[in-house]
Amino acid sequence: MTEYTESVSPPITSARKPRETESAWAWSQVAVAFLSGGLFQGLMVYCYTALMALVALDITATNKELMFPKMAMMAVGALVAPFIGVLTDRGSIKRVLAVGAVIFAAGLGVVSTADTILQLTLIFALFFGPLQAMLGPQATSALTSRWFVERRGLAIGVSNVGISVGAFLLPQLIKYLSADLSMGWREIFPMLAAGTLLFLVPIILALVIEKPDDYDRTRPANSATSKPLTTGMLFSDSGFWSLGVCVAIMYGLLVGVL
Repeated sequence: MTEYTESVSPPITSARKPRETESAWAWSQVAVAFLSGGLFQGLMVYCYTALMALVALDITATNKELMFPKMAMMAVGALVAPFIGVLTDRGSIKRVLAVGAVIFAAGLGVVSTADTILQLTLIFALFFGPLQAMLGPQATSALTSRWFVERRGLAIGVSNVGISVGAFLLPQLIKYLSADLSMGWREIFPMLAAGTLLFLVPIILALVIEKPDDYDRTRPANSATSKPLTTGMLFSDSGFWSLGVCVAIMYGLLVGVL
């Protein structure tokens, strides 16, 4: 008597990991990063020479002296970046972005009251210096990376495209206000301040959510399974320094040429 045995094939499973779905709010965080970086970097970096050309019509200064405000802004930004990083990691990114947007609007308003290049330099250093971290990729990339896993690189890339969009559109706005509407820089800066206060601040307050765990209270909070990376461990890592030097050279050349 012959016995027949029925073999049961294991279920066919895909070799690929299923895509991790992002919340509907995830791309809203990208939009906030897009706008924040585009407005600040577009105005204070890519529109700088256009704005200073208008300032030079009213304040006597050499081309060299007109670069002092931007140099001071960059120097202060580099000094305070580590401290903003601590606030971003341990505090509220939403608060950092919102406070940064308010400071941005206040700084734009105060600029219009300056009468000397020294006053402009101090205003750029005190108001706009910290904003390179508060409204720039340091804070916005941290926010975006919390909401994405598999498509994190895409999300951060899209958010940083806002800088290029701002670099293209905002100089056109400055040209329109100054040339077509014949507005002076003391009128343009308060208008930009009002636009920032009425446009960017409400968007940050309405859309920013710190992390997915704050959005969906029914899901368990993410728990770190690996040993946390300390500042000392980071500074002793040769990969950190090699990457840092490369980025510093590229960014330094970019800003210098601009």
